[in-house]
Amino acid sequence: MSAKAVTSLRTGSTPVFHKRYLERSCTLTHVRLLQLHDQCMHAAQGRTRQNSYSLLYMLSGSGVLQTEEAELQLSQRHAAWLKPDYAYRVSSDTREPLRLVAVDWQPIGGLLRHHAALQDFNNCRVIADHTGMDGLLIDMMRELTHKDEYALPMVDVLVSRLIMVALRGLRGSTLKESPVDKSPNRTELVYRAVQYIDQEVDSMTELGEVAKRLGYSHSHLSHAFREEMGVSMQAYWAQRRMMRAMSRLQSGHSSITQISEYLHYRSIHAFSKAFKKATGFTPSEYQALYGSDDREGYPI
Repeated sequence: MSAKAVTSLRTGSTPVFHKRYLERSCTLTHVRLLQLHDQCMHAAQGRTRQNSYSLLYMLSGSGVLQTEEAELQLSQRHAAWLKPDYAYRVSSDTREPLRLVAVDWQPIGGLLRHHAALQDFNNCRVIADHTGMDGLLIDMMRELTHKDEYALPMVDVLVSRLIMVALRGLRGSTLKESPVDKSPNRTELVYRAVQYIDQEVDSMTELGEVAKRLGYSHSHLSHAFREEMGVSMQAYWAQRRMMRAMSRLQSGHSSITQISEYLHYRSIHAFSKAFKKATGFTPSEYQALYGSDDREGYPI
């Protein structure tokens, strides 16, 4: 552990909450983690330190990011990458408060200090999250709360993954998918459907996306899925959504409304009804029984 952590993010109005996870900065393999902020507010402002970067992630809400050079939209599930010694302000563009997570870090060692993306980066950039950066941030918060002997190594891995994912977004590169074989056997076809649902459960809005991605009719894929898996594709998708909802309720870092919106339910009523049917508990009851003890009082 090193010197006292410096806080770069300040609220511009009375926040609903503002949690700082580090009392002191910590040195990891590739970065020095200066601070992790989690706050719900209408406005915040700050300045990154010299030789340090900040990653701002909008967990919920929609706002405007004002910098020395531009005014940018920062929507839910989008992140802003801020360069060193850079002033900024984030404010809600509605009456609803923002849920903003900020990671302040400094590159150390050769891997990141001389990374081409950092060398070429001269402006604030906003990138869309298509790869689960929010899950990495929530896991980081959980580990920093536990503070057992495994927490720091886990945070090290999570921070490295988060930064590498963000760098991919800055460079416009993504994981390339292998070409889809148009004539797989039925078992292979169903396996690909399972993979797609598992990997895209956060972003899927309708089941028809699976058949469209794999290049088959929905009726053909649904029949093959039931024959191979013994359950309908609809039931499997519902199960995966419930598992993700249960995980988020346990973490305590998302409200029931946010989870409902995140998993693309039509309404919080539809989500609560589906959750009760699947688990026997309402979301509130489940969170009270199994939620993390460190959770804040998030509005439902």
